[in-house]
Amino acid sequence: MPRLYVPRCPFPVTYCLLPKKMYLCRLKLTAMNTTRQQKIEAMLQRELANIFLVDSRNIYKCMITVTNVKVTSDLSIARAYLSIYNTADKELIIKMVKENTKDIRYRLGQQVHNQLRVVPALEFFLDDTLDYLEHIDELLKK
Repeated sequence: MPRLYVPRCPFPVTYCLLPKKMYLCRLKLTAMNTTRQQKIEAMLQRELANIFLVDSRNIYKCMITVTNVKVTSDLSIARAYLSIYNTADKELIIKMVKENTKDIRYRLGQQVHNQLRVVPALEFFLDDTLDYLEHIDELLKK
């Protein structure tokens, strides 16, 4: 059987077949985060979860969990993904959280001032993966 020559792919993707051009590629499935970024992400997730644990019942009247935190490579922006339970209007809660970002960042700074020189700017997003999984589950049951 003759060997098939497949040119190397210019894109960092895993053994894929691109349309019209066939390339043999490698994908780095892990994120391109450094160890320091991963440690900071874990620390910020833990501290934000503690802040929302205290605030969520009194201020937001629901349960908020921090599912993921991603930090940019220069550590200037942290994107936190939140799951919100026990409420009908999740968009309203996200809007309230975004309005309180300044206070949340201040409280976060009080918690991590020994580990970080500058507290990153916070951006909050709704993490609806559980809702999506439930929707897929319902569709499969039908």
